Amino acid sequence: MFTKKTWATVLFIFPIFFVGTVPGLSLQSKAFAANDEIRIGFVDMQTAVLGTKEWKRQSLNFKKDLQKQKIFLEGKESKLKTMYEEIKKQSFVLNDELKKKKQEDFRDKKKEFERFVQDVNDDFSRKEKEIKNQIVVKMMKIVRKLGEERKYTMVIEKTALFYASKDEDLTSAAILAYDKTHK
Repeated sequence: MFTKKTWATVLFIFPIFFVGTVPGLSLQSKAFAANDEIRIGFVDMQTAVLGTKEWKRQSLNFKKDLQKQKIFLEGKESKLKTMYEEIKKQSFVLNDELKKKKQEDFRDKKKEFERFVQDVNDDFSRKEKEIKNQIVVKMMKIVRKLGEERKYTMVIEKTALFYASKDEDLTSAAILAYDKTHK
């Protein structure tokens, strides 16, 4: 009867022993012949996307829109602060019913403001993600083309690496190629 240790040995050795005999599982597949050089490049996609002229242009427009919203929100917030201060000043003079009504009105307006701020933040986050995703899709095509032109076996994302020579970093080349292609 097999023990757990025996099974582990069988499961470890079995694939190694038979890997050369099963079609498609060869260590030397058709893509990697024994005499071919395997070249692996990498790209820091975040740096590549944020380094493009398109991102910088879109980001500038995005920041202008955000600044407009910020000014608008500051005006609304100022009105809320004024309303709060008036309620505080009048609290000693107002009867309980009127005071309660003004406080409820303030609470409602404050909740409405907070929801509006959250909606604005969500909207800007969504727009930012959309812009980045559009650029990422185009950047992936550029990276694929660079990899083919420079005869890389594969190009991977930098975050998946523990170590790689800086000579294999295609990030700057990807940004330049992107900017030339997408003016």
